[in-house]
Order: sequence, then C-alpha cells, then structure tokens
Amino acid sequence: MTSSYPQVHENDASVLPPQRREASHAARRHGQGVSVEFQAISHAFAQGDRIAAVLDDVSLHIAASEFVSVVGPSGCGKTTLLSMACGLTKPKVGRVMVDGRPLDGRTLTEAAYMLARDALLPWRNACENVEFGLEVRGVPAKVRRTIALDWLERVGLGNYAGARVGQLSQGMRQRVAIARTLALTPRLLLMDEPFAALDAQTRVLIQEEFLRLWESTRSTVIFITHDLVEAIKLSDRVVLLGGSPTRITSDLRVELPRPRSADVEHDDPKFADYYNGLWAALREDVNRATTKR
Repeated sequence: MTSSYPQVHENDASVLPPQRREASHAARRHGQGVSVEFQAISHAFAQGDRIAAVLDDVSLHIAASEFVSVVGPSGCGKTTLLSMACGLTKPKVGRVMVDGRPLDGRTLTEAAYMLARDALLPWRNACENVEFGLEVRGVPAKVRRTIALDWLERVGLGNYAGARVGQLSQGMRQRVAIARTLALTPRLLLMDEPFAALDAQTRVLIQEEFLRLWESTRSTVIFITHDLVEAIKLSDRVVLLGGSPTRITSDLRVELPRPRSADVEHDDPKFADYYNGLWAALREDVNRATTKR
C-alpha cells in the first residue's frame, strides 16, 4: 500500500520542527527519563461491604531512564502502580515522587500510557491515529503531521500512513500504537502488557523494534508483563510482586549488555540464571499462597 503523504526519513532531521529536532538530538545525547519513587505505598479497594487490601507497604525507586518490568499474578496491583505513577490513582497510604517532587493529586503530563490492546480509532487512518495524542496536546496540524510521519517511518510503516485500521495486521496496529505513544516524547512510559495480544513470532520482532526505538529516547519505562522471558530481555530490572496483600518479593538487576537482540536468551548464559532465579521466587510465592488456603 502506498501512502499519499510525503515521506519523512529518520536520517533527514532537517524536515523536523526545530524544537523537535533539538529534542531528538538531546534524547540521543542524554537520558530523558524521570525518576519515580513509590514511598511506603498501601492501597485498598471497596468490594461490596468489605475492603480488599491490594498493596502493602510497597517501596520502589526507579532511576531516570531506567527500564523496569513488574511481574506478578493477576490482581496483585501491577496496573494500580502504573496508574499511581502518573497520578490517575492516589494511594491510600504513602506517596509517589517524580523527579523528587510528590504528585499529590496532580496528573503527570510527561507520561504516556500504552495498553495491552492497540486502542486505535477505527475512523482514523494510521497517520491520524499517531497524531491523536499530539492533537489533544494542542500541537499545530502541520507540526503533528510531520512528527507522525517521522514516527511511522521509524516503526517501518512509512508506506501505510493512509491505511485504515482494518487494513492493518495486529502487528502493524501495535507498531502504530508504539509510534503514537513515542511521538509524545514521554519522559515516563507506562506499558501494561503491550505485546500480550501478539503471536509469538510477531512479538519477538516488535520487542526488538521497540528496544531499538527506546534506546534513542531513553524514557523511563515501567513495563507490566506476565512473561519472565520478556521481562528479562527488555529490562534493566525485574521486580516481582506477590503475597496477599501485595509486597515486593524480589528485585533483580539484569546485567546483560545493550543493545540487545532477540537472541539474547540463547546467546548469554546469564539469561538462564536470571530466569531460573525469578521462576523459583514465583513458584515459592504461589506455593505459599496455596498453603494458606
């Protein structure tokens, strides 16, 4: 499919607006992420006539530009932590600090949120979907069009700018969603199982593509997944949540060299050690929970 839009190539920085061009260069020179700190977070939800505790005294510091995956069973509070990180949810106890400042009820405009499903708007084409967040933020039409085309090129979809959502495969749709998210140049990237809906082969390719793009932006990433292989492959650290109510049961630093390829799990013997250690911790937590029942 050939796009009717003008093509913008990543190596042709002159076509970008001056502020974005400088931001792009700066992102390559320095990390652009924010630090995030969860300080003694406890949280609960009302369930009918009772209160269900979810998080119990969770403290976690994430450095600027760090990529941290959070793994744990369904319902343990992973998504709740994500929404707290950008101010959508306020903890009952404790507080969230971003770059050393408490959120205290404000929402974080430097954050972008990517869901498990692409959530593209079917009445918009690929380029218009990438533009959507920029449009909401008031970016002028010509500028957001240039930025959107630039990011479609980066995810390998420059020729599909005019394609409708229904004309794209699931993998292509997820690439559009990645482009839409990164086009906002977020300093904090919150990702809730963003590749879970993809088939195994496409998932590996998208993971590798996403890592390449992230290396150029260095946003801080909090990444939710149930997949230990994915967590180790992508992350600087893997944090395990467990127990009821939830606590941090393991915090593993992944010391694998970057940039990483899709074959890192086979190429580096440390990968198996990381996986076995995390799996043992998960299994112990599951056994403990089963025994309590």
